[in-house]
Amino acid sequence: MKKFIITAGGTSERIDNVRKITNSSSGKLGMLIADCLLKERNDILIYYVCSKNSLRPSDDRVHVLEVEGTLDLKNTLEDLLLSNEINYFIHSMAVSDYMTDFVTNLSNIKESITKSSNIDEAFIITSLKKPNFSDNLLDKLLIICEINGINPIICLTKKDLLTKKEWKKLKKVINYYKKLGYKVVYNNQISKIKKMFKNKTTVFTGQTGAGKSTLMNRLDKNLNFETNEISEALGRGKHTTRYVTLVPLNKGKVLDTPGFSALDLSEYNDEDIRDAFVEFKKNKCKYKNCMHINEKECKVKKEVGKTILSSRYENYKKLLEKR
Repeated sequence: MKKFIITAGGTSERIDNVRKITNSSSGKLGMLIADCLLKERNDILIYYVCSKNSLRPSDDRVHVLEVEGTLDLKNTLEDLLLSNEINYFIHSMAVSDYMTDFVTNLSNIKESITKSSNIDEAFIITSLKKPNFSDNLLDKLLIICEINGINPIICLTKKDLLTKKEWKKLKKVINYYKKLGYKVVYNNQISKIKKMFKNKTTVFTGQTGAGKSTLMNRLDKNLNFETNEISEALGRGKHTTRYVTLVPLNKGKVLDTPGFSALDLSEYNDEDIRDAFVEFKKNKCKYKNCMHINEKECKVKKEVGKTILSSRYENYKKLLEKR
């Protein structure tokens, strides 16, 4: 089966929380291309990325993914290209040749938040299923918190979707993070979570579709943040939060941020990443400045699979290998 990405329609860029600038592209060209491909061959799957009001084909072989602005388009295309073996990419969308300051400021929003000296703690909203639990993404966020001196709190969501067998397997992993000293809460512990905000500035962060906006709505019933279903085509959440919202909550402040499915740590050096793995510090290695990769008698390596979770160590190696 051949897999295609086709983009159609036009992007719209926000000026502020109310106004947008857009164009009148109808998506006719993209739909025409898709229709021709669908008529010519049966063994085809099309990821049709388009604007909300764009024309679109109606066929079981077409997965429609709606986007709003340029940043939303970029994130969706990255998600598709990372999670699927795409054979062809046809770009017919009328993308604006500018971005407003409102949108441009979003591109570095996560980095600017984590570096802010005003942030006391970070709620890492982590889905256990739909989207599936990602220890790699969780470890990356914990690294950022450790390096920037921010207290991380792991908030688990969608436990109710797990089977008993799935929960039994994941529970061992979650207990390991607890043993490391990380606070772990569940999204149904509303009273407990609210108490954590008092006299603090807290940032909500995590992957798309993990339930950040849903949790915010439950924490404050006056809020009405947009939520969305999980994209079956992507196997992960759709981007609903597109800007940072500061919410006063229980005598504290909470920053709700846009979600993401990938995270870049290139600004940190190897030593920063190594030192952010708290279990490495507990297992003092006899080698000075040991990176715990190639040294034969490294104590950290000897503890992998014993006191050090194997998946954590593998994530550490992958982070250094990709640099």
